[in-house]
Amino acid sequence: MKRSAGSGARKPVRTVGAPASVRVLGVRVDAVDTAGVMSAVEGAVRARARVAFPNVNVHAISIAQRDERFRRLLDAAPLVYCDGMGVRLAGAMLGVKLPPCTVMTWWLHDLAAWCAVRGFSLYLLGGAEGVAAAAAERLREASPGLRIAGARHGYFAKSGPESSRVVDDINASGADILVVCFGMPLQEHWYGEHRDRLAVPVTLFGGAALDYAAGEKSPGPRWLASAGVAWLYRLAREPRRLWKRYLVGNPLFMIRVIAQLLREGRQR
Repeated sequence: MKRSAGSGARKPVRTVGAPASVRVLGVRVDAVDTAGVMSAVEGAVRARARVAFPNVNVHAISIAQRDERFRRLLDAAPLVYCDGMGVRLAGAMLGVKLPPCTVMTWWLHDLAAWCAVRGFSLYLLGGAEGVAAAAAERLREASPGLRIAGARHGYFAKSGPESSRVVDDINASGADILVVCFGMPLQEHWYGEHRDRLAVPVTLFGGAALDYAAGEKSPGPRWLASAGVAWLYRLAREPRRLWKRYLVGNPLFMIRVIAQLLREGRQR
């Protein structure tokens, strides 16, 4: 049965305790592992909370330095989880041990299986024509019983009437969890523009996760992510698009973190 979109005030998200956190270049990152993220998602779904749980990596924190809208969304989120080894390393340098990263590329499959057990439904939004539908089919095959409330490509105007129709479709679907995959920060900007109308309890952000789930892209061996060097595989696959992000952005990020560490050391 579909749930009514409703128009009531947002309910506070219910979480078990408050995790430790660290400020990395001004961005709060919570020391929460994958089980903790799932616990927060479950609490928000059951409370019909209408919240987003953003993820941050080096690229995200670099964007936040120059994009005020993006930064405000991170600041307002009840939970911000780490999905990049560079941020985890920065946390350790700044005195907070962050748990292993929760990376949507792989986590989406675990999330789908988890949702199937609990009866939660997903709405997949993003990718080229047919990608979200293909991802939905593969996720259903891997997790029998998974409910896909909707699957739609991301090639539409991100504001105006067309975007409003997408929001209406999401609300009418009765989805419990929306996974938005437009790439960062477009996906967060779109959510921020429409969050007051979105009735879905939980929104998560996936970047290119649907392309990987659909088999359009290869994520590479999972052990690379565990070792914190999955970026090397992505760089090798798409050097023209990613060289600046990784070969310039990552070292610059670490220099800024060291500068933060030195500033905070002098203030003690």
